[in-house]
Amino acid sequence: MSDAAPRDLPEGFFDPQLRGFVAHNGTIWRRNDPGHAVSGFFVEERHCNPRGICHGGWLSTFADIAMVRQATVNRAHGALTISMAVDFLEAVPLGSWVESRCEIVREADRIVHVQGVALVDGRAVLRMNGTFRPSPLSPPPEVGEE
Repeated sequence: MSDAAPRDLPEGFFDPQLRGFVAHNGTIWRRNDPGHAVSGFFVEERHCNPRGICHGGWLSTFADIAMVRQATVNRAHGALTISMAVDFLEAVPLGSWVESRCEIVREADRIVHVQGVALVDGRAVLRMNGTFRPSPLSPPPEVGEE
C-alpha cells in the first residue's frame, strides 16, 4: 500500500501531511467530527513484525498521535506528551484499517487527560490513556485540514 488515498479510505478522512518521524512511516489519516479528532491508518508491511502483525511500537505511535489530536482538538496549538500507556488487546494483521476513538476525561492546571481505544472492524484492539500539556511552543504538526 502507498500513502496515496486508498479507494477504501472511510469517508471524511484526509491526509494532515505530518512531518518528521511519522511522515517516514506512513500516513495517519484524520477526520474531524464535532468535538473529536478521529485518526486512522491502514496496516502496511512496514508497520509489521516478521509474523505479519502490526508492531506494538507503531501502534504506540498511533496512540500518541490520536490522543494529542484529541487533547488539542479545539486549540490553536499542539501539546507535549507527559505520559501515556497502551494495552494491546488483540493482534492487528496486515491490511487492517485501525481507527481511534478518544475523549478528554479531565482538564486541570494546563494538563489534559485523554483516554481511548483503537478499533478494527468495531473491535477494540488497543486501549490507551495519556496526560498532555498544551503548549504554544509545540505548534500543531498538521497542515491541509479541511
